[in-house]
Amino acid sequence: KGVLGALGRVGMQPVAATLRARAGTFEARCTSYLAKAKEGAFPHVNQVDEHALAAFAGTPDELLAAHAKDPVLWRQLKNKCKRCPKCSKVLAFTLVTCNGCGVSVHDAPVVYLDNVFTAFMYGIERGEFPFTISMRKQTEQFLVFDDLLAVSCCHMNCIPTAQYVPDWRYLLKHPKEGLALVTAMHSECMDVFQSQFLSNRGFLTGTLKNGDKLSKEELSRLVVCGFNYPPSQFQLHLQFVLPPYLPFHFFMYESGLHYDKGRFFPFEYVVKVLQQNEPFPVDENTPIEQIVNHFAQRGVDYDAIHQMVYEGYGTTHRLLANWTADKFERIIADSKAYYLPTLPRASAGPCSALRADAELDVKTLLQTDKLVIQNYGRPYDKERPSGTYYKFAKSFPGGVAMW
Repeated sequence: KGVLGALGRVGMQPVAATLRARAGTFEARCTSYLAKAKEGAFPHVNQVDEHALAAFAGTPDELLAAHAKDPVLWRQLKNKCKRCPKCSKVLAFTLVTCNGCGVSVHDAPVVYLDNVFTAFMYGIERGEFPFTISMRKQTEQFLVFDDLLAVSCCHMNCIPTAQYVPDWRYLLKHPKEGLALVTAMHSECMDVFQSQFLSNRGFLTGTLKNGDKLSKEELSRLVVCGFNYPPSQFQLHLQFVLPPYLPFHFFMYESGLHYDKGRFFPFEYVVKVLQQNEPFPVDENTPIEQIVNHFAQRGVDYDAIHQMVYEGYGTTHRLLANWTADKFERIIADSKAYYLPTLPRASAGPCSALRADAELDVKTLLQTDKLVIQNYGRPYDKERPSGTYYKFAKSFPGGVAMW
């Protein structure tokens, strides 16, 4: 109540509940979130210890030049996208708000940038940054890795590496084979999740609330899975996430800026569509609305499935979130940083109004928090994320078939 009153006194209305430290935010629609994570307060799950050198010591553009800008290779190595002018995140070309920092990208131009995921597949050394991978599992057919822009402490991607599939729409050209592919991708992620994350005691009891009270099967049913269209990287990738979301990203979720309806396609929906086993002609310009409407007539209701799973994601966050206020030093409200008050003892009066921290830049703070909390790139090398290259790197031509 003291925190709530202090927020009211600095003009942060409406705030509808007391501070829920376990959720990393305020209950109801969150208007604030915890920040300035304390070093050493969070357990980590290291990536697998498998190291390989880059197969191609250069950039995507240099590989293209070595193959006379072959049009097939160019399509594989370049993304149609936007870039956020504030945080530089590569975004789907249809987005109007950055899902990394929340600013408007309505007027950001559409550009063609390096496809990082296909660069992984070819073992390309670098682009604008080193193309190292926070490795979870690698085979000749699949690659499972931590998401560089993770929204939770367990956020992985799985990509097929022997085939180029621009996005999930293309699976409809061969639905039987597409269903087998996404099922295998899900299995690869689930294997990593259960063998690396759920076997880690620190993750179960430190990152998660109630983690040690739920079985592997129960926790596995709480995973968020799906595909984006358009994606930010045009190679089919299954996003595999176990909440709780990082405090800022739960704020984004509650603001409607994650899992956008019409862009995020839950794994449950894609499986039901592919189970119809109805080939559907797809090319680069096929509208996603045409696909959704077509399969709605077959009884696969995208709106109903999206609403059901979306609401479930928030419920799961609240069940598992273990972001206690003692692990943070600030709270962000209205894009400004405030010192977290020291909660008074029972005999003390209400805490004083929150004091602003004018010296802290919120964007920089979020980046620092990410480095403190994330599992990406663990263990760190000289306080920076480490990584490796794909040991089954493909060659061109012939290494990566077009779906």
